[in-house]
Amino acid sequence: MMMRVRILGHEGDQSVAEIVLGLGTSHSPQMSTPPEKWAENGDRFRRAGLKLYSVPEGEEKTFEELIKLQPASLQAELTEEKFRSRYDECKANLKWLGEVINEVDPDVLIIFGDDQKELFLEEQMPTFGVYWGDTYPIIRGEDRLSSMSDYSWPEPREFPGYPALAEHIIRSLVDMEFDLSQASRVQAGKSISHPFAYVMRSILDGKPYPVIPVWMNTYFAPNQPTAKRCVDFGRAIRKAVEAWPGSERVAVMASGGLSHFVVDEELDMMILNAMKEGKFESLYDIPRKRMQAGTSESTLWYAVGGAAEHLTMDDLRYVPGYRTPAGTGCGMGFATWR
Repeated sequence: MMMRVRILGHEGDQSVAEIVLGLGTSHSPQMSTPPEKWAENGDRFRRAGLKLYSVPEGEEKTFEELIKLQPASLQAELTEEKFRSRYDECKANLKWLGEVINEVDPDVLIIFGDDQKELFLEEQMPTFGVYWGDTYPIIRGEDRLSSMSDYSWPEPREFPGYPALAEHIIRSLVDMEFDLSQASRVQAGKSISHPFAYVMRSILDGKPYPVIPVWMNTYFAPNQPTAKRCVDFGRAIRKAVEAWPGSERVAVMASGGLSHFVVDEELDMMILNAMKEGKFESLYDIPRKRMQAGTSESTLWYAVGGAAEHLTMDDLRYVPGYRTPAGTGCGMGFATWR
């Protein structure tokens, strides 16, 4: 573990909290699926007769219609050997992120994630929310996400929150005119949303780092935040952290994205390069229809980009995880800001 150094404030006698690390990770169920099952599981959209958003138009298309839009070069991505290579690369990148966190050894992680009707239903779907409970549960449930081994353990587990700083962030964001939902406990029998559970299970391997879960409604219209609002939200959280009268070293992390369920490499690289160069304005005019379904989770990275704006994206890794002739799969990204 690294030795922590207290940083003096402007008056020389006041230690200050700061964001010392930014991270981004995809958390596709594809990484929880053995590569020999990629094609079979990916074909479920065709079997179900579902329509998916085409690239780059963002128009709904059937599986068969999407096949006709794909370049001949896609075939080289659809071999079991390629599936195995992509899968192994993703697993190695998850391990790398865990090693970075252990090396930096932050006092608390602020994780940005979405909720896919796990805790928030039609009765209440907040645009932004912050969790400030003492602990949060990870429970293996019957739903598709929490039942996966990469998102949960066989037995229920409790992990520490960081309520004092979280409450301060809530109050600070309200003062900065963000209208927030807040939660200090999870409904009995429920698990914390999948983005946070995935980080604890697949990256931190159950190490009890205190976590402040921050929700952003990327998925469900009509109250999805704009690209600019996501960046500003991250900036506001950084201001809140820096105003906290403590000496905590804080990491911020995006858990979600990039493009899926149809891979859009052009969009993914546009987003990642904007993050790397700090040119957030280039993202503001991306048509909303291009940021639907799982691709919408990419806006979680916008928030981390804003929160880690004072840092530099020093390492970026991208894995285009195609798995069917329709171009479906997930563009998977992994990055650090230091």
